[in-house]
Amino acid sequence: MKIQKIEIFGYGKWVDQTFYLEPNLNVFIGGNGSGKSTLMSFILSIMFGFPNMRRKHSRNYDVNPNVNYGGRLYLTDTIYGQVMIERIKQQGRQQLFMTVNDNPREEVSSFDELFEGLSKEDYLTYFGFDEEDLMAFVWEDEDQFAKSLVSLGVSGRQVLNGITPELEAQAADLYLPNGQKPQLNQELNQVAASSQRLDQAAANEQNYFALEEELQANQAELEDLRQQESQAQDEQVKLQIASQETGSVEEKNALGFELAGYDFHNFPEGAAETWHDLNQDLARYEDQMDQTDGFLVLDEDQAEEEPAQDSLLTIGQEWVLNHDHVSDQMLAEARAYREQLNSDEALKEQLIQKRYEEHRLLAALGAESIDELPEELTASERQEWQNRRQELDNRRIFYENTKHDLQDLMAENQDLHDEYDEVQSEYNSFKGTIKERTSSWLKTFGLILIVLALILAILYFVTDKPFMMGSGLAAGALGALFTIIGFLQSGLGKRSVKKESQAFDLDLRDIESEQAEIQRRIDIQNDQLAELENESQNFMAELQALVQEKGGSEYIQPLIWLDHDYVAQINALEAESNQLIQATGAAQYAAAHDQEWQDYAQAISNNPLSQDSVFQAFEDDYHSLRQLEMDHAFTAQTYQAEKNQKQELHQSIQSLRRARQDFLDRYGFESADEVEDVLAKEAEMLAKKERFDLLNHSLNPQAAQLHDKDETIDQQLEDNVHTLGQLTQRIQDLVQRNAQLEMQIRELEASGLVSKLQADHASDVDQAYDSAVEWAANKMAVSTFEQASVGEEGEALERVLGHANRYLYDLSNGELEKLRYQNETVEVLSEDNLWLAVDQLSRGEKALLFVAMRFAFLNAQLGQLNMPILIDEAFAHIDDYYRQNIYRFLDERSQDQQIILLTIDESAALNRASKEVTRI
Repeated sequence: MKIQKIEIFGYGKWVDQTFYLEPNLNVFIGGNGSGKSTLMSFILSIMFGFPNMRRKHSRNYDVNPNVNYGGRLYLTDTIYGQVMIERIKQQGRQQLFMTVNDNPREEVSSFDELFEGLSKEDYLTYFGFDEEDLMAFVWEDEDQFAKSLVSLGVSGRQVLNGITPELEAQAADLYLPNGQKPQLNQELNQVAASSQRLDQAAANEQNYFALEEELQANQAELEDLRQQESQAQDEQVKLQIASQETGSVEEKNALGFELAGYDFHNFPEGAAETWHDLNQDLARYEDQMDQTDGFLVLDEDQAEEEPAQDSLLTIGQEWVLNHDHVSDQMLAEARAYREQLNSDEALKEQLIQKRYEEHRLLAALGAESIDELPEELTASERQEWQNRRQELDNRRIFYENTKHDLQDLMAENQDLHDEYDEVQSEYNSFKGTIKERTSSWLKTFGLILIVLALILAILYFVTDKPFMMGSGLAAGALGALFTIIGFLQSGLGKRSVKKESQAFDLDLRDIESEQAEIQRRIDIQNDQLAELENESQNFMAELQALVQEKGGSEYIQPLIWLDHDYVAQINALEAESNQLIQATGAAQYAAAHDQEWQDYAQAISNNPLSQDSVFQAFEDDYHSLRQLEMDHAFTAQTYQAEKNQKQELHQSIQSLRRARQDFLDRYGFESADEVEDVLAKEAEMLAKKERFDLLNHSLNPQAAQLHDKDETIDQQLEDNVHTLGQLTQRIQDLVQRNAQLEMQIRELEASGLVSKLQADHASDVDQAYDSAVEWAANKMAVSTFEQASVGEEGEALERVLGHANRYLYDLSNGELEKLRYQNETVEVLSEDNLWLAVDQLSRGEKALLFVAMRFAFLNAQLGQLNMPILIDEAFAHIDDYYRQNIYRFLDERSQDQQIILLTIDESAALNRASKEVTRI
């Protein structure tokens, strides 16, 4: 037996603690008060019970009310195998639980059988000692020391001698070989008598056993058939899975054939990415080249020319450019006029008011300057266009009034749609009840009665019992009656279902016709609105064309121009402004170049402009022209930079094209299209290969095996269904036959003779069995204890001394060769071949004697009891030389028997695996 794990719920200082133990030597190292003795006490308490607090000097380990008092030990190599024992204390009562192997946890009354009936004191006598035991042994005088030494080898016999007589007496009370009075002897005689009576009764009932034998055979066959049925059902599930995966399997096979016929080019890793990178870089550079070409507005020749004919110049800018020889003098005249005007506050205020009103009217028309204005409409033209617009407005108002009707139609159409859905839903619900309304349980019940009548008729011909025929006729008549009524009910239900179905179809058709009529009316109104919108758009397009025909810009608001005479008002404001300017004499500033000012005014506008407007327009055109000239100079400067960038792009494009050609030459391709086709095909086939691998790993292998058979999955399913049907039929036949056999057996048992004798005999056997088990347990316990203490005192002493000599020689490194016991004294032979009395030995050498005798007793007399040895702080006072020998000796002995050593000595962990040492 070995302790595999210690699990402490609560015990003294230990709370919720777990220790894992090795099967050999386990060393627990800790200082004083670390809990070593508490741990040893815990192990013994779980095995044999918690300390009795009513005894003096008993230590109370139940000190933590928040946890369960107790814990578990996990044991291996016991008489039961793997065992977990648990002892806890709740409400002042100890509770014991045991788990054997993988069985459920059960509450037990004791662990006596597990520990061979040993008490805690017996266990410590054999398998446990501490420093107190060793020191009491070492400090004894010579005579007492000799007696104590030898008693280590024979004391076990004395303990066992007190146990075995009681067990022998209990066994004798149960059974004696030739006894009459013991309980088991009487019960065995009673079993023999009941068996004889049963045999005599069975001789007269051979038919009973024949029927029982047939029933057992049928039950065995039935069990076999049910296993076959289960296997067939499992096969059916596999076939159904295979049927579901048929498409995937066919896809996998098709991919496999396609992949087998394709020769992969095996491009080096990254080749496809290199090709795509080349193409992407080339496309990016070519795109940049195209964008650069778009940025270069001027070519090399245009960059060196004056922008005289640039299409971006306005008419006024072109006039200033063409009259460059007088433009500076005219600009000076305009500035002089502006200074003069600024000096006359009253005139300036009036001009500002007129200019504000003029700009307001221009903004209303959508124009920025007077030169964008068209000619004014004549009265007849304005009346004609306004009449056309009024007609469109009247029609729009009429259609706006009909939009409410259109919304009502759409709402009505939605209501019909909802009603259609509701009726359709009711129709679908009604369809779900058709089967229920057209079927009848009476018809099913009647058919069952007819089948029952047929079965009873068959039984009548088999058993020739009139009861069967009468019952069969009654069942047949009732079955026919119920079947006829059931068919009548089904017919009535079908007629009712047909009428309701027709009503639902009629309602759905009515709703659809109403929806179609409403949709037609909606479409008519939508067509009218679309026609009006087209006419409105055509009217606006024609009016806009008229504006441009009369010299107006595309930004003029045609409806404003149609509804108001803003052009005439603007021309009047210009005339008034010009009169104010003429009255102040400001016109003299234009006298030097009067003809040029007139030419400029005619060039920029068809309408008459005031002198103020002409001067202002000239200043604007002059300054904007000079800005364009500056911009053109900047364009010439940036052209070279853009040209250099274009050259760099061109070089990069050429380099990429050469790299792409190298790729074509390296892999033997004629064109880029061929590479793209091959790479696309390669990628496609790689994707198919990944798909093939995925299917190959994900598809059920059993389903694949089923697909590989010659028969199709459907054929295999059909065969499986047929086999299942045969098995089900055979099972039903056997169940019916077994029911008949059981009925006949019960009829035989109704006599009460055989059944009563069987019950009496079983009761006698059970009672005798219980007594025999109790007697065998006592005899086995006596045998076990006899094996645990081999021989009498002389033989036991000789056996113990034989083991002790070997162990003493080993522990002392040959300094003490052997020992002998004579005349109630012990002598030890030294390496100098001298026999030394015990009082001539040191305390350390006496400790070696103690260890040797203790383990010699275990090997010589307790060879049948292999339980963990517990050693609590027994060697700390011994010098390092002998202490290391003892640790080595314990390591060797632990190969046969688990040893748990609790010590404060750190040297016990030397040369020891970390899992064998626990520091606490």
